[in-house]
Order: sequence, then structure tokens, then C-alpha cells
Amino acid sequence: MERWAIMCAAAFLAVNANGQSLTEAVATTLRTNPEILASRYSASAAEELHKQARGAYFPSIDLVLAGGDENSNNTTARAAGSSDLSLTREEKSIRLTQLLYDGFSTSSFVKQQSALSEAAIARLVSTQENTGLASIQVYLEVLRRDRKSTRLNSSHQIISYAVF
Repeated sequence: MERWAIMCAAAFLAVNANGQSLTEAVATTLRTNPEILASRYSASAAEELHKQARGAYFPSIDLVLAGGDENSNNTTARAAGSSDLSLTREEKSIRLTQLLYDGFSTSSFVKQQSALSEAAIARLVSTQENTGLASIQVYLEVLRRDRKSTRLNSSHQIISYAVF
């Protein structure tokens, strides 16, 4: 919470450094940082796995179409008087299944995936906060050095005027 307060307070300063405000610098960092992007993709993948786990609650339709030639040369075919039996096989089926009870396996798996999704989102938020804070610190350090450099230049000019 303290980091968030620091980020908000620093964002309201909005001092320009090299043409970019603090808010713009933090927004650019949060949008382009590779660690944040990786965390965002990880959270998205965890959410999709959660949706996939919930899919076990819904009905499933399976359509099977199969066919082809089959050659049999076994003891049953030879007993029938044919040493090489040629058959054409066709299979068609539509199957509708609905989960009724699986010993709470599906509900436990959905809860597990939900927890993993929430953990991935928490990691994303933590990464965003840490990276945002680091970008604010770097921004403020640049401003501090810029001001120090400006003071040194003005001191140098005053000394130059005094000497000449």
C-alpha cells in the first residue's frame, strides 16, 4: 500500500524531464517492460486454464467417422475357409455425454485453477508495482542529477563572470 501511495504522489508531480512527464514515463515502462509482459501473458494463460477446467461441467458432443479396408489372415478367417479375408469397415457415431458425478474431482480442479489464476494476477500486480516504483526512482534520480548539473553550470557561469 505504501508503494502505491508513493507512485500516486509521484505521478501528481508530473515534472518534465527531457520532454516526458513522470506519468508518461511510468505508463511507457508499464506498457513495454518484458517482465510485466511475461507476467501478463502468464495471468492470461492461467485464466484460460481456469475456463478450460470449467468446461468439464458442460455437455460434450463427439462425432466419430471412420472407415477403410481391412485384411484379416487369422485362425478365424482360415476356419471359415478363406486364408485372406478382405473387409470394408465403416463406423459412424455421435455421442453426447454429460458429467453427473466424479467424486468432486472437477469442482476441486476448478478451484485449483481459480487459485492459480488469482496467484498469477497477484504476481502481475506485484511486478507492475515494483517496476513502476523502480521507474519512478530512476526518473527522480535523473531529475536530481539534472538539477545538480544545472546548479554546477550556473555556478560555473557566475565564476566565469567574476573572473572576466
